[in-house]
Amino acid sequence: CELCLKDQQIKTTEVQKATCTPKWNEVIQFELPENPEEETLFVSVWGKKLISRNTFNGRVEIPVSLVLKQDTNHKDLRFKENRKVVRWFKLLPKAGNMQFSQVNGWLRLGFEYKYVPFVPSTANDSSIPPPNVPNAKVVYQ
Repeated sequence: CELCLKDQQIKTTEVQKATCTPKWNEVIQFELPENPEEETLFVSVWGKKLISRNTFNGRVEIPVSLVLKQDTNHKDLRFKENRKVVRWFKLLPKAGNMQFSQVNGWLRLGFEYKYVPFVPSTANDSSIPPPNVPNAKVVYQ
């Protein structure tokens, strides 16, 4: 699988060989922007055949807002920590290609949101207020 958020590096999972039902069980983390509720996680699933090149099996686009839930107890609009979501997503064809017959399958993903505050590395940095820049963990199951 390949995973990415807009304007961030693509992250990949380990290749699962000789299976039609791969299980990754990997943790992949993304640093979210200031407005994470507007972000989308893009996941592409690829297959590997013995002789030919990698084959596209499908993709999903997941709004990060699915994982985030506003914590109404805080005035600074932080999101609830340790919120876990596990869902099935239908694989879609490549963007612009509406031939669903070429894509068949579902992807089960688990997500966890965790807020990681900024910690100044030097005494000079202590004057900078910590930003509300969270990290999200994407866990494959």
